[in-house]
Amino acid sequence: MAHARVFLPPNPLEAALGGPEDPIGASLELRAAELVRALGPGLRIHVAEQIAIVERIAAASEDVLFAESHALGDAALAICEVAGPAGLGPLGEGARGIVAMVDALINQGVWHTEALRLHIAALAMFSANPGLPPREAARVLADLQGLRDGIGVLD
Repeated sequence: MAHARVFLPPNPLEAALGGPEDPIGASLELRAAELVRALGPGLRIHVAEQIAIVERIAAASEDVLFAESHALGDAALAICEVAGPAGLGPLGEGARGIVAMVDALINQGVWHTEALRLHIAALAMFSANPGLPPREAARVLADLQGLRDGIGVLD
């Protein structure tokens, strides 16, 4: 039977930073949070631009949607990467579902236009102002996950 070995490289900051109670680590964490907050407006603009790309592609015919699936996946991934730090709630998780749908096409050959359009519609609901209440957003995300599971899309 094979045995797995885990390699843990030495942490060069271990000597400079103490444990979780270390004031240096806490100050670095606080500074990082401040920097992310400062990036918020720019991140929200970036997300809005990516949502516009998703909406433009989604408004097209199925042929165009299929042909532009890579661009759709790229825009959705860009949303995923920054939605959390931008304070945009479930938007990142909704976009992650679109990424999973596009990845399923590329890696598994799974293509379900209607399911993809549902994910895009959910993204539009999440990005609306005002967006869905948190409990409703969580239900929509769970339903989308169930849909992906049901059609064989791997996350």
